[in-house]
Amino acid sequence: MTSSVVLLFLSQVSLSLSLDSQSLLTSSQWSVITPDGQANSGHCLLASGNFSLVVQQQSEADNPMDDRLLMPVTVNRTWVVPDNASARGVCGEQSSEIDLTWRDQATGEENLLKLVITRKGRLAGLTGVFMWMSHEGGKLEMSVEMDFQDFITLAWPIRYGLSCPRSLQFPLYPAPISLPMTSTIGTSKDEKPTPLAFLVVKNLQLEAFRGETLLDQYPESMSQDFYRRRWECEFHMTFDWAPIAVGGGLGCLVGFMLGAFLCKSNIGCGDGRQSKYDKF
Repeated sequence: MTSSVVLLFLSQVSLSLSLDSQSLLTSSQWSVITPDGQANSGHCLLASGNFSLVVQQQSEADNPMDDRLLMPVTVNRTWVVPDNASARGVCGEQSSEIDLTWRDQATGEENLLKLVITRKGRLAGLTGVFMWMSHEGGKLEMSVEMDFQDFITLAWPIRYGLSCPRSLQFPLYPAPISLPMTSTIGTSKDEKPTPLAFLVVKNLQLEAFRGETLLDQYPESMSQDFYRRRWECEFHMTFDWAPIAVGGGLGCLVGFMLGAFLCKSNIGCGDGRQSKYDKF
């Protein structure tokens, strides 16, 4: 009787916890849907955040000391990606993309923001941004490519969802010439390229490669709600030689300990008159 009461109580507690966890789920602004009939059908990629494009332009301002002189002034123009932008994209095994499109109010033409998320082992990262903007003065086509070894690259474990409340800035360069961030490291000031604009991102949330890690255990995880545990935005430098250096260091440590054990008689530990504690 007592065991049945305890089991009933535990089941009620687990049910209430599951309901509370589902009530805390937040819906994403945009998602990529896998077509029906394909493997891992559902919302395979989720994205939310505030995106804005900042372009620096030169304008002329009057000199208060002399009306005949004009002074160049840098003015920032900002375009905001609307919340009602349409989303489409594709989800792959190693790379996924989401395209946000909307109509420019002044020109009526379609604007595009593309985010590329790449998988590397157990990590996922934002490795590419492409933007097509149309405005009164013309058209802007910009992009940037990033590598997992770059400090600016957002990376997180694939079984988690990225949640970054910070304000981030990604430099954009003229397309179709894609310029990786690694090419700007170690160059002189004159050789560094000048960004055409900056993509400002706030409150970014991403869940990618959802079908490969959650569908087999939690079918409801393919909904439009953020389901995974959150991973705060972090920036790390990764090096290919780091595992070799760590393995070499551990090997040297083991070799040193083994050599000390074999040569213990030479360092005064082989005297039979010493106690076991002194020998140790």
